Amino acid sequence: MPTTATSPTRPTATDLPTLLAELRRTRARAEGLLAELRQAQRESEERMASKPGGDTYKRVAGASSLENAARDAERVIAAIDRRLRELASGSDLSTSMADWVRGR
Repeated sequence: MPTTATSPTRPTATDLPTLLAELRRTRARAEGLLAELRQAQRESEERMASKPGGDTYKRVAGASSLENAARDAERVIAAIDRRLRELASGSDLSTSMADWVRGR
């Protein structure tokens, strides 16, 4: 039986409050995950300090995978903050909304 693809509906400027609320929730979740990553990194560093040779991955790559993940999370949060500032400025709401929809 063939299936048909449905195209997602595009948000409009009237959806802006909903999008902003979702963006703020996403930022809050990212902050929470970043805090968990930092805690895991501290715990890992404590364990690795007693291991002969330490963290092999960190020695080879220059940073632990947890450090890389935390840096990535910080970049995501910074991108969200930039988007929130752009949308909050409201200088050209229709252009900002169009850019948001296109993922810029």
